[in-house]
Amino acid sequence: MNEQRRIEILLRRHWRSTIDQDILLSDTYEIEESIISYTVDDDGRDYLIDCDITTKSYHYTMQVKIDMETLDMHECIYGH
Repeated sequence: MNEQRRIEILLRRHWRSTIDQDILLSDTYEIEESIISYTVDDDGRDYLIDCDITTKSYHYTMQVKIDMETLDMHECIYGH
């Protein structure tokens, strides 16, 4: 669980930095021996991000909603 939380925090920083400099697009991102593939959509109010995360020890999915104005992440759902 700590590993998932750490990856979540690193992804938030990555997405925020990307949004500050440009627009958020689907991509593959590597963090410390983890590979994260994510697709980005929006509903006009939120970024809707579906992640597929593979680490050395496990594989899981995560769905995230980020408010487009405030950049607050207000929903994060984990799956396996």
